[in-house]
Amino acid sequence: MSEPRWILELLGEDSRSIELPLTGSLVLGSSRERAGFVLEGQGVDEAHCAIGRTKEGDWAVKDLGSRYGTMLNGTRVAAARLKLGDQLVLGSRRLEVRPVQVAAPAVGSARPSDVPQRIGGYRIERLIGKGAMGAVYLAVQESLRRPVALKLLAARLESDRDFVDRFQAEARAAAALSHPNVVVVYDVGAENGAHYLSMEYMAGGSLEQKLAASGPLPWKAVLTVLADAAAGLAYAESRGIVHRDIKPANLMYSGLGTVKIADLGLATTLEQEASEVGEGGRKVFGTPHFISPEQARGAAVDHRSDLYSLGATAYRLLSGKTSFEGATTRDILRALQNDAPRPLRELVPDLPAELDALVRRLMEKEPAARFPTAEALRRECERLRLVAEHGPALEVKRGARAQLGLGLVLLLVVGASVAWYVTRSATTDSGPRERNTAPGADVRADLPQDDGFMLGKPDKTETQSDEEQVLRERERVAAQALRELAPFLAPDERVRGQYP
Repeated sequence: MSEPRWILELLGEDSRSIELPLTGSLVLGSSRERAGFVLEGQGVDEAHCAIGRTKEGDWAVKDLGSRYGTMLNGTRVAAARLKLGDQLVLGSRRLEVRPVQVAAPAVGSARPSDVPQRIGGYRIERLIGKGAMGAVYLAVQESLRRPVALKLLAARLESDRDFVDRFQAEARAAAALSHPNVVVVYDVGAENGAHYLSMEYMAGGSLEQKLAASGPLPWKAVLTVLADAAAGLAYAESRGIVHRDIKPANLMYSGLGTVKIADLGLATTLEQEASEVGEGGRKVFGTPHFISPEQARGAAVDHRSDLYSLGATAYRLLSGKTSFEGATTRDILRALQNDAPRPLRELVPDLPAELDALVRRLMEKEPAARFPTAEALRRECERLRLVAEHGPALEVKRGARAQLGLGLVLLLVVGASVAWYVTRSATTDSGPRERNTAPGADVRADLPQDDGFMLGKPDKTETQSDEEQVLRERERVAAQALRELAPFLAPDERVRGQYP
């Protein structure tokens, strides 16, 4: 008998859900750093409560010392078991415990009879997805008792020795990739002629599955998706990897609600060969609705091609539609090269103008017109998320703080200059020096006293000491300036080691 699967559904206009964990715990709260399922709202603590599985196989909730408490069906609880239909209230947010709804019988069904019950130390539970390379199953790695996603190569590919060799080599290389927004590859192997790849199990399923089950996502949820995916793509960019097949089906929700990129390091060649699209004998790799114009032309691509695909993904997540439609692949690719997509705000009237502009920039036909890097995109997503959370007043407040910071800089610079001038004046003679006009007199005696620094030889030992004091005073004032400005500077703008 299969294990029960429950989800926690957030109620409201930004509705979204997350599957309750089969192992470990799920923290709910307002902090992206401390919570696995982030809730924005009044009265929600950074780490408000946690949900974990009990020894009996069901789930329980525990309050984590929140200010306003965790309400279960109208009663404040410190800890309690959950059942289907229960409602949790955390501050201003309401959630409901529901069963997992299987969208299609083929996915989530029992293990097919022609698939072995065990392979390579994994116990196969059920089918959870299908792709060009084969089927993906929920399995349990018996040695560690952890759930994994187990991909079994399709029979037509198992007979291709060259493909299998490269599949194993690229899987081992992908296993070396490690980032919070990239699906982890655990293992690759073969048993009795069947080839498999085990990966991190993503309990929340793919964004394509989410879209099929619930329809278009709220724009705030899509903004979070974009920020997470951009962080993963920034990591890929740092490793010189171009995914080439970013789409809703390759973006996955973890059991903690984090979006992760699947098949990074594998989609570059293997997925392409297994699922190529093309016309007129020309091979074009990727998924027609999401590939970039340059990728569709068969031209060389870089990380900006993935940014286009992410923009096309956001278009679909927001509207429920693809950016270009067509009866055939040729029609879609022709529209991709020549036409502009239908404006998103016609399909999503409540879409903020800045998010609409962000998606349009991602989907520019010329790579140079897109965001220059995935990190630049991530920063813009974080800025928009903060504005959405705190309102336009945040921008005004940041501008005022920047002006205050500039004022502090000017004030401290003036103060440092005055301090230097006063100290310098104290070291110079108060009266005029008498000129020695005798033959053979040293003309350097007519130079101001502190010009000894220019000649590389100060007039007095005391002068050198005074100059050192001036330098120390300058350093002290500069350090003080940095301490005063630290709250106004972005982390990457601060000078390492110059302030506490």
